[in-house]
Amino acid sequence: KCRTHAFPNSLLHKLSNLRSVYFNQLNVPDKKLTLPDQFFLNNKRLEKLTIVDCNLEALPDTLLCDSPYIQVINVSHNWLRSARLSINADDVNSDNNDNSAGSLVKCNNKAEQLIIIDLSYNQIRSITDNDLIQFVAIRQLLLANNQISFINRNALKACALLQQLHIGNNNIEELPIMPETLIHLDIAWNHLSIIPSTIANLPNLLFLNLSGNAIDANTPFPIISKTLETIDLSRNRLEFIPENLFLHCSQQLQHLSLSYNRITQLEPLFFQNYSNLLVVSLINNFVLFNKYFLYLLV
Repeated sequence: KCRTHAFPNSLLHKLSNLRSVYFNQLNVPDKKLTLPDQFFLNNKRLEKLTIVDCNLEALPDTLLCDSPYIQVINVSHNWLRSARLSINADDVNSDNNDNSAGSLVKCNNKAEQLIIIDLSYNQIRSITDNDLIQFVAIRQLLLANNQISFINRNALKACALLQQLHIGNNNIEELPIMPETLIHLDIAWNHLSIIPSTIANLPNLLFLNLSGNAIDANTPFPIISKTLETIDLSRNRLEFIPENLFLHCSQQLQHLSLSYNRITQLEPLFFQNYSNLLVVSLINNFVLFNKYFLYLLV
């Protein structure tokens, strides 16, 4: 393996037609990778950037100005402490007459082509209202396996086109307002005690993973999505299934996991309206089945 913790500023400057950059496992033990501020200066056509397992602490502030057509960014398995890609346009206080090396050129600093960003397996602890403000076109956002304990209520406000959100394996107790465009939501292994209204009121969900939380039968909000096909509520604290929890999606639901809960009883006709249900998992509960209920499951 070739390892390094620094690149020369001009490494990519002559590659003006470059479409993809891929750095993998360049990490020098205990040393962060530093990219110069103008590292992508001449890479206007860059579409895909992958820097994985390289001890990267931050991307250059001018990335979105230098590479306005970037579509995919994968910076997973690094040392990033913020989900914020770079400074926002409002933060730029550059004087057009100032040509010093430290000055920044003002631009429309929005990721207007960026549809996928992978920030998983980093060291992000919180997400503020401005951290994701540049992600105006994002469709898939991966933030799993960080140390996130706090997300501001309006953190996803700019992500009006978001379809997939992965924030599993964090320390989240409360969720922000979610865009109604979401169809795939994975928030497994966090600290939710209920299914919050921000999730329950999403109208277009197809997939919902809430496994490994602390959700019990007192969760108050029914899931309103009529398109939901897969729900994973395994490894929670449900003692029974609230009657109206899946009322709206019962006709569409295909996969339902309730394993490793504390369920002690189920009504014999509980699943009678689940006409499309293919798989239901109730392993490692305390439920006792009567013969009629077993017949329905078969």
